[in-house]
Order: sequence, then structure tokens, then C-alpha cells
Amino acid sequence: MLLGPKTATQLFVRHLIAGAISALLVYFVWYLNSSWSPDMRLWKAFGGGAFALLWFTMLIGPVAKIWPVFMRLLTWRRETGIWFVLIALVHAYLVLDGWARWSVWSFLGYQYVADLDIYLRAEPGFGLANLMGLTALVFALSLFATSSDKAVDYLGVSSWKWLHTLGYVVFYLIALHVVYFAFIHFTPSPERIMRGLPTNYPANPLRFYYLGALFSVFFAQLFAFKKIVSNNRVAHKNDIELQKRIKVNIQSVSKVAKDTFEISFTRPKDFKFEAGQHMHVYLDKLKYPDPKGASRVMSICSSPYDNSKLSIAFRSTGSGYKNTLIEMKPGDSVFIEGPLGHFVLPDQSDGKHIFIAGGIGITPFISMILASKNRKNIPDIELFYANREKDSAAFLKELEYLDKNLKNFSLTTKYGRIEKADLRKYQDKSDNIVWWIVGPQGMVAATRGILNSIGVSDADIKVEEFTGY
Repeated sequence: MLLGPKTATQLFVRHLIAGAISALLVYFVWYLNSSWSPDMRLWKAFGGGAFALLWFTMLIGPVAKIWPVFMRLLTWRRETGIWFVLIALVHAYLVLDGWARWSVWSFLGYQYVADLDIYLRAEPGFGLANLMGLTALVFALSLFATSSDKAVDYLGVSSWKWLHTLGYVVFYLIALHVVYFAFIHFTPSPERIMRGLPTNYPANPLRFYYLGALFSVFFAQLFAFKKIVSNNRVAHKNDIELQKRIKVNIQSVSKVAKDTFEISFTRPKDFKFEAGQHMHVYLDKLKYPDPKGASRVMSICSSPYDNSKLSIAFRSTGSGYKNTLIEMKPGDSVFIEGPLGHFVLPDQSDGKHIFIAGGIGITPFISMILASKNRKNIPDIELFYANREKDSAAFLKELEYLDKNLKNFSLTTKYGRIEKADLRKYQDKSDNIVWWIVGPQGMVAATRGILNSIGVSDADIKVEEFTGY
């Protein structure tokens, strides 16, 4: 699923659709406010239309977290956000233009123009409400200016995301601005009644929608947060329950690439795992000192359908833990704990899966690819495997064999840094893609940034980082 379109034509079509929807919203609000004069009616039309677009833009994120079926609507957030700012700018221009005309007329001695006078008379909260609207518009313009792939590239993914959290600040400021004018400003105050000023204001037909929009986003955020916390607690509880230290014997220690080793253990009969999971590996005693201790988290690289062995692989970094493990002999014992993690393929996977492995990040993918041979519904997998050099590509011969002989699997290798052109080519093959990234932290962050810059939503990116084990 894409956050943005892949071509200029798609970009044009999507903005054409968003623009048409914006026009319909403005017309709808204009039609409902027929009791107001032309100026006020127009102000309300553009203000209400802009708010509806902003409401959708801010609501769909938490709603998609609660009900994943709405994930595809996330692809429209950029377009609706851009059109919200455009419509809000028209609203602000019309209001400022009205204020200017009212000031000129007042200066020239006219008593007042009825609708503008009613609107502009000082009422409690009037100045603060307008200040909130103007502040929100300033923030919204900064988001508008950075709603592009170029902005993501320039700012970096984390900085860009931080900036765009201002979207909710914009929403709540504008929601309070709108609710004030829907419920408070046009309520006749005692002072207005005493002064004999008009009090027969038409009721805003959308006032309860505006109030409901404010609370719907708030509660959607609240329930989305609650669901995330609940899921994390359940996952953590399940991981704790599964953690039992099991003694296993080493079967073999083999070198599978430059400075890269595979360790295979005898697999306990009751040790079940899913492809992509990892486990703790504990050593009874370190032969060499290691400040990080005698255990590490390791991805399982063997297939869950292979009952003859349980394998891990890692780069040799010179740590006391790894040097001890490399020098162990068949028959030596270690302890394992697990399985752990949720970086696994779904049972049903109709779309395409793009695996992006950086160096030793290949380990969970090897397990997934091998396991796919035994699945009834064989997933469509394309592996992009990046290494500094060919000699450091672990399991390369095995992957090349699978590329030729395994249905629905293909391999692409790259020796050097991953670039935008390397990944963009996959977008032309399917719109229903899930992207999986495993590798060192810097590689993962850079690759995620590239995917974001070509329009891939974070909802379709699954990440597992190696943090220096």
C-alpha cells in the first residue's frame, strides 16, 4: 500500500478526486447555511469544508490502528491534508477581506453592514478563538510545505514525522475555533440584548457535527493508544510464558561467508517456532571476557519444518561471547530460551512480500523462505539482498539455488549502498506490497527513509533491527 502515487498521472488523478470532494463539501456547507447573508454563508462554507477534510485526515490514523481494514484509506491523508490547507487559506482570505471592508465602511461613517457587524462585535472569547485559528493555519502551512517526498528526503524520516505530529495540534486548535463560533459567539449575550443589537441568529445546522468531530478524534486516539498498549502487554506476557531455558547440543560450526558463522544445534522435539522468530542463546561459561555477558538474542535461520536442527548465524565481531561460541565443538552444550518475536509472515498472504536484507540481516528471511516451501499457500517473495561485497553474502549459493528452483521466489543482490532506484522498481509490479527490512540500525533507518520518500506507508513496512549483538 502506498502513501502517495507512483506516477505524475496518478498524482494528478488523486488530487483531482480530492479537489472534487473538497468542492462538494464546500457546496454542501454553503447549501445548509442558506439563512445567512452571502458573505457569512461563504465564510462558513469554506471553513466547514476545510474542517471536514482535516477531520478525515486526523481521524483515519487512529481508526486504522483500531480496525486495520481501514488501512488503505491512509493513502489519502496527504491529498486531503493538502486540500484542507488550500480551502482553509480561502476561508482565511474571505474573513480578512470582510474585516477590511467592515473597517473601511465604519471609517466612512456607515452604521454597519448587518452580517459583518453581528460577526465582528466583541464577544467573550472572540479574540482568543480567532488567535487559535490563525495559529493553527500557520502550523498547517508548515505541514503543507513539507508534504512531499523531497521534504522527507531533506528532513529525514524521524524529523519529518516529528514535524507532522503537529497535525493533531492543528486539529484541536481548529476544532475549538469552530466549536466556539458554532455554539458560543452567536449566542445572544446580556450585553447585546441590553444594547438592542440583533439577536435572531440562525442556528448552525452543523454545530453538533463539529462537536462530534472533536470528540471522535480524541476518543479514536485514546482507544488506539489503549489497543497498542494492550497488544504490547499481551505480546510481552506471551513471550515471558514461552521463555524456558532448554539445554541443547551443538551439531556443527561452519563458516558461511567472510567473518560469518552458522551454528547448528540439536532441535528439541517440543521446540516449536515460526519462521522469522528469534531466541536467547546462553553460554555456561565464557572462554573470553565480554562486557555484554554470556547471552545474546539470535534470529533462527533454519526452517521450522526442519526437525533435524536449529540454526543461528552471525558476523564475527571479536566479542568474547562470539569467539567462545565459534570455538565450541560438536557435542558441547548451550542453553536456549524462546521462541520470541512477532516478525513472522501471516498465515494468509495474498499480496507480494519484498524482503530487504542488509548483511547478516538475511537470517530471519532464510527461515521464512525455506518455510515457504512447506506452506499450502506459497507467498510471493522477492528478496533484495545487500552486502558490502560478494564474499560477505551469507547463504548466497543456497539463495541462488532457491531463486532457480523455488516457486514464487526471486533474488536480487547488490554490493554497496541501497538506493532509491533499487526499490522503486518493485512498485510497478504490484500495489499490494508488504516491505520487510532487517539489518544494522543505520541501514534500516536509511531504507525506511527511501521507502517513505517513494510513497510507501509505514503501515506496510515491517522492521527488525540488529542492535549490535
